[in-house]
Amino acid sequence: MSKQKLKYAFLLLIALLAIAMVPNTAMAAHIYTDLYADYHVVEGESVSMVFEGGPDTYISIWNDYWVAGSGFEWKYKNDTADSRSYTLYPNDKYEWKTIGANITVSDTRYRYLLPWATTTLTIDEADSKLDGMKFNVSVGKEWKYTSQIATLHVYKKAEIETQPEDAVAFANTSASFTVAAKNEGATYQWYKSTGTSPSGDYQPISGATGSTYTLDKAAADGHYYKVKVTGKGPSSLNNYVESTPAKLTVLPTPTVTPNSLGENSENVVFDTEVTAENYVWKKVGVSDALSNGPKSYTIVSGELTVDDTGYYTLTITTTDGKKLTSEPIFLNVFSKELIDKDATIDQYVAFAGKGATLTVELDLPVEITSHNIEWTFKGQKSIPGDSFVLTSLDKAKSGNYEVKVTGYDNEFNEYTDTMSISLTVLAQPVVMPAATFAGNSVNFYVEEMDGLTYEWMKNESESQCNTVQYEIEQVGTSQAGEYHVNVTVGTGPKTVTARSNDLWLTVYAKPGVSLELDNETVFAGKGAVFTATVSGSELPGDAATTVRWYGPDGKEMTNGGQYAIATTSTGSTLTLSKIGTSNGGNYYAVAETTLITGDSCTVKSNEMGLTVFELIMSSPTVKVGESVTFSIENLPGDLAGWEFDWYKNGVEIEENRDQSTLIVSDVKKDQDGDEYYVKVTVGGKTLESNTVVLDVTEKSSGGSSSGSGGSSSGSGGGGTGQAKIIDNTSPARTPATVSPVEQNVTTPTEQSGAGFENGSANTSNTSNAGNTTGSSDKKSVPWVWIAVPLLLIAVVAIGYFFLKKK
Repeated sequence: MSKQKLKYAFLLLIALLAIAMVPNTAMAAHIYTDLYADYHVVEGESVSMVFEGGPDTYISIWNDYWVAGSGFEWKYKNDTADSRSYTLYPNDKYEWKTIGANITVSDTRYRYLLPWATTTLTIDEADSKLDGMKFNVSVGKEWKYTSQIATLHVYKKAEIETQPEDAVAFANTSASFTVAAKNEGATYQWYKSTGTSPSGDYQPISGATGSTYTLDKAAADGHYYKVKVTGKGPSSLNNYVESTPAKLTVLPTPTVTPNSLGENSENVVFDTEVTAENYVWKKVGVSDALSNGPKSYTIVSGELTVDDTGYYTLTITTTDGKKLTSEPIFLNVFSKELIDKDATIDQYVAFAGKGATLTVELDLPVEITSHNIEWTFKGQKSIPGDSFVLTSLDKAKSGNYEVKVTGYDNEFNEYTDTMSISLTVLAQPVVMPAATFAGNSVNFYVEEMDGLTYEWMKNESESQCNTVQYEIEQVGTSQAGEYHVNVTVGTGPKTVTARSNDLWLTVYAKPGVSLELDNETVFAGKGAVFTATVSGSELPGDAATTVRWYGPDGKEMTNGGQYAIATTSTGSTLTLSKIGTSNGGNYYAVAETTLITGDSCTVKSNEMGLTVFELIMSSPTVKVGESVTFSIENLPGDLAGWEFDWYKNGVEIEENRDQSTLIVSDVKKDQDGDEYYVKVTVGGKTLESNTVVLDVTEKSSGGSSSGSGGSSSGSGGGGTGQAKIIDNTSPARTPATVSPVEQNVTTPTEQSGAGFENGSANTSNTSNAGNTTGSSDKKSVPWVWIAVPLLLIAVVAIGYFFLKKK
């Protein structure tokens, strides 16, 4: 052996010796499989929790020799031998605990709970009290390893409290099966047998997952139904139970013989094959039973009518007291009438000049194989057919139309049926008037008949009213257009509506009339012109317009005398000549327009006020040496802005400018025949008054002279003179109420302030009194004007005296 080999052998020997010298040392691979987090069990069954420790056999070094893992025999339940063997690590101990306390060994449901226990904890006959309990296990010397906590879940075992019962139902009626489970939250699945044996194969019913399963229409007689009730828990627990099978018995539908026949033909018998305690026959929709007790029910032929057509049911009472109702069975009883009088319209309405089509609806039984139709009106027959077409109707075609239907069966038996259909022909409606003015009334008329309803329409779709006569009390221009009336007879599907011809309504806007006056203010003796202008919407060429004039007294004025009325292309004019004060006041015109239809409208114009001024003297005659006052009658009270220019013999009197009165004092004889007038300017317009002539007379020595407006008396004799008014042919002056100018009529005495008393002219208190030349600028001086200055001088003198004395 070489030195190298000897070296390796020596080293190996040293290693073995080193291993042999290590005392009381155990070397083993401790591999544990931990508990599950959750364990599931059905109440009353067992469950085991296993804490496993590696492979089945382990090799350990123990006291210097090899020891193989051995099986151990453990005792439980009075030392009864347990045939199970467990492979454990030497000196390993297992201690099982519930959270918070050790497991009680005395509880016989727990196995292998002795000290130094096994790796498995088994619980027999688990109950709901253990639901949610938590477990763990410690293992090894001094419990060096503790498992995770495991939770035990205990589920209530699936149980059925009430089994489904057998069901009985008539064919095509509903049947139900119901199960009652003891478990909360249980699920259900119903099954139907493939055959008629309760122990045969079953197929699950799609969607049948409730505690009750209902068949809408029972059909499979003798089949069985059962349900699988599943409790809570994982599917691996197989926590379910199946019900006992329940049988479905399907009863045959009752019969009616025959099920289709003509009225009063033969007996009809309702019957059933089912044996029961009681039978009730009823017609659907009728509350009272037809028969209660007998198994069959018969309708004798003499009582059979078309009203018996319908559905019938049978309700039985079974021997166990249950009530079952069959599906409805149909009986058809047809009428021997050939005309469907319920569907045939028996009343028609139409307007004259239009047409109508009368139609008959047939209801032929299947036994009728051929037929023909014949129409008759007032003894005259028409072309056969389902319809009778009428054109160009007039009132003479109103009346009853007879229709006759003849049918034949296969044996050529003949059946006839007749019906009367009425037709009412109405005259076309009218509108009065067809053309009118806005604000007037319009009436639409149509012939009235009993049993008819009416609807007036505008422009096809705008309903107006539902009366025979349609009245528009005050029509507007927007209501012009096309109108017609719909007349209806009958109700529901037998309604007939006739449409009239169109009626056209023309509505013109009311024409207006406005009034103008060339001069709103004039002097007596002058003239004035009123102009009335008629305007408005376009009127037809055949429309005629007249204008009437009305004066202050409200009476119509006629052509002639002072008044000249003329018609113009736009209205009318009123010319007043030789105006007097009595002509003052308000004037207006009334325009009346008449259409060719005879309809008219009357429109009143605005009112225009005419004010008439008149130049007058305080006295018609004046004596030499007296005064006379000229004034203007009917002047308003407020003269602001008015200008007055007085003229004598055509020459303006400068001294009296802008005075509303003129006073001529100390009249001379040579002034006899002088002519006076005045020009009044207001608002930029100048009016010239009438001319007044002064009439002067000599004074009389012993006589007296008096005149209106002021008094004058004196010694001396003389004749009496008369003042002349030129171009004034108006009647005697009378105050007039004039609008719109408010007048304040003042007497000449009030205007001039002049008065005459005891035969001498009193001018001391006259502010406007003029001198004898007619000038109104010179005023008489009151005594106050002299006394006041003298008093002031005396006061000053006295004051001066006292001051000097001091």
